[in-house]
Amino acid sequence: MTIGAVCKALRHEFPDISISKIRYLEDQKLLMPRRTPGGYRL
Repeated sequence: MTIGAVCKALRHEFPDISISKIRYLEDQKLLMPRRTPGGYRL
């Protein structure tokens, strides 16, 4: 799943979510999605 798809999937529950906010949460280890060996979010 791409980060854009994650953003779109979360938008109904979190209207202010953005790609940069998702990346920030991942950097801060507050959001830790499972990833494929190629680095894609599952």
